[in-house]
Amino acid sequence: MIRTPLAFALGLTLSLAGAAAAAPPPPPEVIKGLVRGEQPAPDALRALETSGVSPLQAIELIRKVRKLEPKAGEGSFELSDPHGRSTEVLTWTPKAPRADGRYGLMIVLHGLGGNAKQLMQFARNIAPAGTIVAAPGAVKLPPTLENEDVPSFGGDWSPLPHWWRYHREGFPLAALRHLKREFPIDTNRVLLVGYSMGGYGTWGT
Repeated sequence: MIRTPLAFALGLTLSLAGAAAAAPPPPPEVIKGLVRGEQPAPDALRALETSGVSPLQAIELIRKVRKLEPKAGEGSFELSDPHGRSTEVLTWTPKAPRADGRYGLMIVLHGLGGNAKQLMQFARNIAPAGTIVAAPGAVKLPPTLENEDVPSFGGDWSPLPHWWRYHREGFPLAALRHLKREFPIDTNRVLLVGYSMGGYGTWGT
C-alpha cells in the first residue's frame, strides 16, 4: 500500500526533472540562434511555440535582436583626430563571439605604401575564433607634427605618403575605443599586429 504512492511520487519527480532538463531555451536566445544561423528554423519555431510565443511576438523579437546583433562579415567606419586627419577603418566580424559572449580583437597596421586592405585576409586567416579584425589606414602627418620614429633614423622623412601616429590620439587606439563601444570586447584578448611600417606602429602604440 505504501509503495504505490511512493513510486508514483518518485515517477512524478523524475518526469518533472526530465521536463525541466528538456525545457527549451528562453525566446531571446532562440531568436539569437535563429538570426545567427546557429539554430534550424523548425527547431526554433518548436521552441518558441513551447514557450508560448505567438508568431507576431516572434517577429517583434527578431526585429529587436537584429537591431542589437552585430552584423557578421566585412564593414568599415570613419575616424578623425584632433589634427584634422581622417581615415577609414576596415573591419571583419565573425558570425558569433566566443563562448563567453565576448569578442577578441585584432588591430592590423599596414606597411609603408600600403593601405588598410593589405593585411586583412592574412589577419582573418590567423585570427582566433570569435575575434574581430580591424585595419585602419595610415595618413600623412601634418607639417606641425614630427614623425616620432625619425630621431632613430635621421634625415628628412616628410615626403613619405603616410605614417602612424601613436599615443591616445593615434588611429590604432582610437579604433580600439570605437570598437569597445560597439561590441563586447574582451580587453584581455586584444592583439596589435603590424607589417614593416606597421611594425613600428605596434611598437610605438
